[in-house]
Amino acid sequence: MASEPASKRFNEEQALFSWWLVCAMCAVAVRLLSTGIVESGDGVQHYQIARFSWSHPMLLLHHWGKPLFTLLSSPFAQLGQWGMALFNATCFVATCWAADGVLRRSSSALRWLFAPMLLLVPVYGGMVLGGMTEILFGALALVTVRLLTQERFALALSLASFLPFSRPEYVAFIPFAALWTIHLRQWKSLPWLLLGNLVYGIIGDFAFGDPLWAFRQDPYTGAADIYGSGDPLHFIAAAPAEFGAPLLWLLALAAPLLCWLVIRAATREDALRIVTLALLPALAIIAVHSFLWWKGLKGSLGLTRVLATAAPFIVLCVCWTLGAAIRSRLTERYHAVIAVASVLLYAPWAWSAFQATQDIPRQADAYERFIMSAGEHAQELVVDGGRLIYFHPSIGLAAERDPFDKAHTLVGLPANWREGGLRHGDLIAWDAHFGPNEGATPLETLLEESSLELVGMMAPEERMEVLGGHPFEVYFFRKGGALERFEDHRILFQSRLSAHAGSLRMDTLRCETAASLCFAGTEYPLSMEALELDAPGVLLSKLRVHGQLTAMAAELGEVNLVFAEESDQGKLSYWSERIHAGSFDVRFTVPPRDCRVRNKLYLWHLSAAPFRIDSLRIEASLLRTK
Repeated sequence: MASEPASKRFNEEQALFSWWLVCAMCAVAVRLLSTGIVESGDGVQHYQIARFSWSHPMLLLHHWGKPLFTLLSSPFAQLGQWGMALFNATCFVATCWAADGVLRRSSSALRWLFAPMLLLVPVYGGMVLGGMTEILFGALALVTVRLLTQERFALALSLASFLPFSRPEYVAFIPFAALWTIHLRQWKSLPWLLLGNLVYGIIGDFAFGDPLWAFRQDPYTGAADIYGSGDPLHFIAAAPAEFGAPLLWLLALAAPLLCWLVIRAATREDALRIVTLALLPALAIIAVHSFLWWKGLKGSLGLTRVLATAAPFIVLCVCWTLGAAIRSRLTERYHAVIAVASVLLYAPWAWSAFQATQDIPRQADAYERFIMSAGEHAQELVVDGGRLIYFHPSIGLAAERDPFDKAHTLVGLPANWREGGLRHGDLIAWDAHFGPNEGATPLETLLEESSLELVGMMAPEERMEVLGGHPFEVYFFRKGGALERFEDHRILFQSRLSAHAGSLRMDTLRCETAASLCFAGTEYPLSMEALELDAPGVLLSKLRVHGQLTAMAAELGEVNLVFAEESDQGKLSYWSERIHAGSFDVRFTVPPRDCRVRNKLYLWHLSAAPFRIDSLRIEASLLRTK
C-alpha cells in the first residue's frame, strides 16, 4: 500500500517536469523564430562575454558580466546568441523545480499553474528571450528558498553566498535568508554565507593579486552624470506593465488570504516562511531600485527590466497562498479540476497582457536595423592593418568581431588615443547612443581632431533620439591621412525677402512686420524643396531651422518640422521634430547624397490653426574637404 502513493507521486513529478520542459521549449521556439534581438545593448554584451570567455579566460571574472552567469552560460553561448535563451530556459525549469518543492505544501492545482504564470509575466518572459542575467538570479534564489524549506540550511546559505556573482539584487534577498535561519536558531549555518566571497576571493588573489577584487572593482559606481535620476515611484508605476495586470490582481487577492494564513495556527509557520523568503524580498527589490534611481546611485538607469528578479518571488507567493487557501477548504479530488480551470482561464488573460508589452516573435525594429547596418558598413570600411574601434555592442556583433581581441578590435577609445594610442588605419565607429554616454566621447572631440579623417556618416530612415537627447547617428573616422575640412555655411532662407523662387511655398497672411510670417490655417503652411545640401567633397550637411513661434488662435495644436529625402527607389529619410510655442532651434544632420536624391523641408500642422513665426532662418553648413 505504501508503494502506490510513492508511484503516484513519482508519476506526477514526471508529468510536471514534462510540463515545465514544454513551457521552456515554447520560449526557445519563440527565440528561434525571432529575427530581431530582444536585448540589443546589455544582452549583446553578456552574450559576447560568455561566448569569448573560452578564448579569454579572464572574462570569467568580468565583474559587470557577472562571473557566475558567464561561467554557467558560456557553453550555451557557443551555439550562438539564441543559446543564451536556451540557457535561460534551463534556468526557468530549475526555478519551476525549486518552486515546486515549496508548493507541495499547498495545492497540486497551483503546482501546475506556476510555470505558465511565471513565463507569462511580461518582464520575466522578455528576459528569458533576451538572455539576461535576471533569470539565473531568480533560479538560484528560489533553489535557496526550497533548501531552506527543507531545512538544509548549510547548503542553502552556501548557494546564496554565490548570488553576489549573479546579480546585485542579492542585497534584497540574502538578509531575509539569514533572518529566517536566525529565526530557526540555526546559528552554525550562518558562516556558510561567506563561501562565495571566499571562493572568488581566492580566485581573484591568483588572477589579480587582490582577494577583495569583487568589492574594489565594483562596476556600479558613479554614472549619475550620465544616467541622472528620477521619480522614486518610477518602478511602482511600471509594475502593471512589467508584471502584467493578471498577476497583480491575483496578488491583490492573495494578500488578505496570506494575512489570514499567518494568523491561522495550522498554517502560521509556512505562511511566515513565504512572507520572509518570497514577499519581503520582492518588495525589497522594488524598494532598493526605487531608492537608487531616485538618488542617482550605483549606476542606476531606472531600467524596469530589473523587476524580472522579483517576478519568481511574487508568483511563488501568489501560488502558495492561493494553494494553501484552497487546500484548507477543499478536498484533493477538486484540485485537478481547479488546476485545469485555472490554466484555461488565466493563460489567455496573461497572454494578452504579455503581448501588450512584448513583441513576439521579436522582429528587428528600426533601431536594430540601423545599428546592425552601421556595424556591417564599419566592417567594410576597415582597411588592412587597421583596428575597428566602436562603442555600441551591436556594431561589433554585426561586424562579427571578438571585442576582446585587442589586436584587431577595441571597445571604446584607448586612454592615450591622442598620444599615439591609435594606429594608422584604425577605424572609429562613433554612435550617438553609447559614444557620448558610456564611451564619454562627444562627437565634437573627434570632429575637431586633425589626425582623424571623417570617411562616412549614417542616419536612420526616421529620426530617433537616444540617451541624452542625441539624434541617433553613426560617424566613421579613420586615423591618418586626414584631409583638411572646412564648413561651407549657407543661408537658405531669412525672412520672406530672401525666398528662393520655385523652391519655397508659403500659405501666409498679412503680417505686421517684414521679419514676421503669419501662416494661414492649412495643414502644410510652408514647404521648401531642393535645398542646397550637396557639393563636391561634402562629408555631411547640417541643416538648422530656428525662429520664434506664436499662436494666433486659442489652441495652437501640434506643429512639426519635417525633413524628408527620397530617390527613385523610395524614401531615404523622414525626420520629424515637434516645435512648440516660443523659441525653437531644430537641427538635422544629412549624410552625403547622390545628386539624384530629392529633399524637402516643410511644416506639418495637424490642427491647421493660424500661427506666426518671427525671425525665421534656415541655414545649411556643409562639411567639406578641400
